Amino acid sequence: MTMSAGARFAALGRKREMDGDLGKPETAHAILAETLVETSMGWRPVEELRAGDMVHTFDGGLRCLASVARAPVTSERPLGLIHVPGGTLNTCLGLALLPGTRLLLDLPELTLPDQAAGGPVLVPAGALVGWRGVTMRRARAGALAVALRFEEEEVVFANTGALIHCPAAGQCRDGGDMAPLSGFFAELAMDEARRRLGLPEELPGRPAGLSGQSAYA
Repeated sequence: MTMSAGARFAALGRKREMDGDLGKPETAHAILAETLVETSMGWRPVEELRAGDMVHTFDGGLRCLASVARAPVTSERPLGLIHVPGGTLNTCLGLALLPGTRLLLDLPELTLPDQAAGGPVLVPAGALVGWRGVTMRRARAGALAVALRFEEEEVVFANTGALIHCPAAGQCRDGGDMAPLSGFFAELAMDEARRRLGLPEELPGRPAGLSGQSAYA
């Protein structure tokens, strides 16, 4: 009997589910536990997903998860998380994000010169601090991050309205969280995104102990 594509991925995925730390490529640019992700079985907490599950993507329809990595949110340095209020990104609930996680945003002020017809761009979540109620808070002890990986880079739906970029394996190996990730979407760096949104370079509401770029490295 021939295995379906989903069954093949599930079998392979059992070998690819892993623990890690957020300094390693397989768990960089992850989604925090309790975030709801749209799947073929409806909206599910990201921590419940497994390799082989089918997930709705922004421009590719349903795609099969190739691997899932999990890691606690820990750091040798204090780590801030980005908190987006419910409704700000058309979400049903508030959303917590790692600062380097890319959001796909379609805002006129972020349109790049070579996007004559406009279109969405990837922006680090940390660039939104101070915009429409977005704040930075210290990560709570025991918070879990889950990295979803597909055969190719994809953008998934989170908490109904947010669009979160999931780089393909190998796209985040070098250069840290702020290195370009996408081979398909236009992308803005932290400082440029903040400038275009009319935000000051200095981040407001940074938790004590967080300074400079330490929250994003």
